[in-house]
Amino acid sequence: MANEQLWAPWRLEYIVAGKDDAEPCSPDALLPGAEAECFLCRAMVSGDERRRGIIHRGTDTITLLNRYPYNNGHVLIAPARHVCRLDELGEEVAAEISRQITRMTV
Repeated sequence: MANEQLWAPWRLEYIVAGKDDAEPCSPDALLPGAEAECFLCRAMVSGDERRRGIIHRGTDTITLLNRYPYNNGHVLIAPARHVCRLDELGEEVAAEISRQITRMTV
């Protein structure tokens, strides 16, 4: 089992896609501290929620469908602010992430 590879053929599009396939975003539209290369930072920009797969915007979080899921119903919950480590978020944001996880699993 340790040497077996997980294969999800529907993810091949993600594997072979180039960075040029990323949705362009004006740096002026990004939140402070956001990175233009980050798909989550680009998702935070207001736009077509359905096309972006966004299912919830919180005060400090965003929840979106994974475009290339391993399982049905796989969602991504992320902070609105781009940080390197979760402990940089603070208690309020961590609590909102926790509440959103509970909301998505019930």
